[in-house]
Amino acid sequence: MASVVGALTGGVAGIAIGEAGSVALDPVFEPVKQDAWKNKATRILNEGQLAQLVAQALNAFDEVLDDVERNGFDSDELMSLVQLALKAPGVPEAEKLYLRSQGKYPGAITLAQLHHAYGKAQIEPQFWDHLTAAAANTLLTPAQLALGAVRSTLNDQGLLVKKLDTSDSNVPQYQVAALNIIDEAAAAGVDKERLRALIGSVGLPMSTHEAASAYFRKILTLGGYNQSIEEGDVRPEWAPFILDQARQILTAHDWVELHLRGYITLNEMYAGTALHGMSAADSDRLFLVTGRPLAVHQITTGLARGGVFQPEPGEITDPFEAAVHEANIKPSYYDLAIANKYTLPSAFVLKALATAGDLTQAETEQLLLEIGWPPDLALKVSTVWTAAKTGTANKHVTSSTTSLVTAARKAYIGGAANEQQARTALAAAGETVPNQDKLIALWNAQRALEQLPPPAAA
Repeated sequence: MASVVGALTGGVAGIAIGEAGSVALDPVFEPVKQDAWKNKATRILNEGQLAQLVAQALNAFDEVLDDVERNGFDSDELMSLVQLALKAPGVPEAEKLYLRSQGKYPGAITLAQLHHAYGKAQIEPQFWDHLTAAAANTLLTPAQLALGAVRSTLNDQGLLVKKLDTSDSNVPQYQVAALNIIDEAAAAGVDKERLRALIGSVGLPMSTHEAASAYFRKILTLGGYNQSIEEGDVRPEWAPFILDQARQILTAHDWVELHLRGYITLNEMYAGTALHGMSAADSDRLFLVTGRPLAVHQITTGLARGGVFQPEPGEITDPFEAAVHEANIKPSYYDLAIANKYTLPSAFVLKALATAGDLTQAETEQLLLEIGWPPDLALKVSTVWTAAKTGTANKHVTSSTTSLVTAARKAYIGGAANEQQARTALAAAGETVPNQDKLIALWNAQRALEQLPPPAAA
């Protein structure tokens, strides 16, 4: 027995040694084999490779049939190999294409094609109908169910803490879907309690700053504010800092106004604006833009009453120029604003001066323009007012002339003045020689009548 075993062992060992020797000699013989195959290339592709060429549309069926037969396979067996090499869309892609047929979209496949894809995926036929039904009725995810419950597009099934009465709402309301979210979630492997927890996570509380503001307005208790922190996305250690930051304080502008009006000092203003992160330099700039200058007319009356302009360092020294530059008017209007620094007399005063002769027509017209009268009206009124003054003077001259003529007539008729003296007086009154002749003839007739004796008594 031992000899037999030894002989077998020796044989096995010999074979092993022989195989090892052949492997060792392979590199030596490989070039020889390669040259032999090159000189007589009679090898062909195997049947699996030929089937893949047909499946990938690189060769026609008939083109590879001869080589397949040389491998010992017929045409039916080649067809089977080709079918094995062909691939169908994956199950998710095939189900997506099948679902398109439900909506009549392009690119849809038939139920038979879907089942074919299942078969190519090596899924047992007993599962095909169930997979098809599941694909045609995709369930909402638990997260979608929770969000729908919070947004009232799904019935919350009593899982929300509170429901509000919207019966008198004047806003169109979205129709609640007829789905049972507990059953739908259970189909996804989420039970009622887990769904309730998910609803609580999806629904957010009032924002932290709104809750802080509601606390300061006595709408929420401190516990209510803390609840908004714990039910939100902020870690609890930030709660007191958020509460302090949300507390209302004076604005930076308010702090500047307080200093501008003398209620607080400059340093107090800086401290107040710093609460908003504002630097001292920016606080000074805000102070400059907040403080307003006097109106140009107020400057005129102030200077006339003994006031003194005290420009700040770097400020324009002319009070009128400083006022228009520091006001919120555009530079193109500076000169016009300064031109309005004086107040002009009213129209009643101008009329009195014009009719008294203290103003010429041109001066009156210009002043009326400067107080805002339309140009045509200023010309007409100034002309009338100055003409009225001339007319009054002419009336005085005419009255004096008439008095002189009357005195000459009385003296001539009474005999106190001769004809030459009467004519001299008439000439001084502006009467021409022909008029003088007429008046002298008339006066001679009046003198003759006055010298007649009275009639005799009847």
